[in-house]
Amino acid sequence: NKSDIVTVYDGICQKTEINQQLTSVFQYSKQGILFTDENGRISIFNNLAEKILQADKDQLSRRTITEFFPRNQLNP
Repeated sequence: NKSDIVTVYDGICQKTEINQQLTSVFQYSKQGILFTDENGRISIFNNLAEKILQADKDQLSRRTITEFFPRNQLNP
């Protein structure tokens, strides 16, 4: 059905635009950005976070947030 194809295409375009916007936020942010999984393991980060924490990509992706920040400094 053509309308199903158009709907899927529109969804893909929206996701692509959102991904481009998030990439821009990560690249041009003046703050370090970290995301963690449900276990507190760092999963996504920007280049500034690497610089601030003085850790490269391999080091950050294997560690938990509490290795850099004590639990009492983190917001729940």
